[in-house]
Amino acid sequence: MNEKGSPIILIVCVLIMGAVCGGLFFLRKGTKEQPVPAAVPAAVVAKVVETVKEKDKEKPTSKPLTPGPDQNFEPEINFESSSELAKNFEHGLLNMESEKDLEELLKNMGVTEMSDSDLKTLFNKLGRNGANLKRGNRLDEIGELERRMKSRWSLNLEDGSRVFFDVKKGDDGRWLIDKIHHSAEATSLEAILEKGNVAQLDGLMVAHSFVQFAIMQEFSNAKQLVDVTKMSDVQLAGLCIIFAEGGYQLRKPRGVLTSIEKPTVSGYSVYIQSKDQSVAEFSLLLSREQAADPWRVVELNFNSLLADFIKSNGGNAYYTPFVKNPQGGDSIVVYFDFNTNQLSARTQRQLSIVANILKLDNSKKITLTGHTDSKGDDAYNRELSKKRADAVRDFLVSQGVAKAQITTVGFGAHRPREANTLADGTDNPEGRKVNRRAELYLDF
Repeated sequence: MNEKGSPIILIVCVLIMGAVCGGLFFLRKGTKEQPVPAAVPAAVVAKVVETVKEKDKEKPTSKPLTPGPDQNFEPEINFESSSELAKNFEHGLLNMESEKDLEELLKNMGVTEMSDSDLKTLFNKLGRNGANLKRGNRLDEIGELERRMKSRWSLNLEDGSRVFFDVKKGDDGRWLIDKIHHSAEATSLEAILEKGNVAQLDGLMVAHSFVQFAIMQEFSNAKQLVDVTKMSDVQLAGLCIIFAEGGYQLRKPRGVLTSIEKPTVSGYSVYIQSKDQSVAEFSLLLSREQAADPWRVVELNFNSLLADFIKSNGGNAYYTPFVKNPQGGDSIVVYFDFNTNQLSARTQRQLSIVANILKLDNSKKITLTGHTDSKGDDAYNRELSKKRADAVRDFLVSQGVAKAQITTVGFGAHRPREANTLADGTDNPEGRKVNRRAELYLDF
């Protein structure tokens, strides 16, 4: 550092420090000191708190619902989907201690009009804190009444009955409860089979119930919702077999969707999920003569479902549960391993479903045809094919089907479904696999 410059730097520093100190002095002098507030008496504090509480009571109620006992849930009143609204309604019911609580809950959900008697009936059905709701499966979607705009749900009760409610999307995009159903009719799944039940006049209810019966392998119940003059037992049996083997269940939510809705014709798209959670689709067509008649299923289109089922099993037609019959209609088909007439576990499961159909009416007749691939001589194959048909017959009889209902025939290798050899003359193992089979033609 230059020693001659040191005094100048010192003088500058002194001047700057003086300016800072002077500024602080005038600033402090111009600021008034604030007095320390006196302590507020406890009585005054209590009075203020009480006033605030009273004001809060006057505010309109719009609080979110209280979480249910088995799940942390933080719902809002502004519901953005039908499933969100339905789940909030369910959890609100789990915290309902009185009819007044139920009334307040319904108002929050959009129900503005309900008589005292209907409110009391509903409260008694559901029970305090939803005590009467079915454990583990309190809520189900029946289906969509209008695409993306209106759907129906059910609250499931321990006694098997149900409470239905429709939810609707408003013009502002919010979902609210549109209607609570107060039918005096029995509302269990099986109740729809009772003659005169009003649910039979509702196409969505019939479609949903038909699918549920098929999923549960309750063939006789499903058939009661079918127009037997327009839909065959083979189609229904095939649907039951696919459901059983694929482990299908209705997709949640949006399992049954309304596609056509007219006075005497209605159509539905049905979406189901397999055990591996893949989604498949099929469609139902319902009809009736007059608007006052019950709905019945008249057509089942499950080509897409069948294709998905085959694809999920390796893409081979070997897994189709039925085939076209030369005499018209369809036949149930089961398959065999090479050079054997032993029934596989899969075949036995399929035949158990067919047996349940046959036992509904012992006047029904069935023709069983056995078939082989082209390996081996003709005499051997005819004998093997007859043994395959007889093996199927014997299993059906063991399941309670009358032996007199069944006729068996063996055709050997003379009626192949697929080519046993390729165009160049080489072996076709996949084709031969399909030909080792027995077909069950229902003659009724």
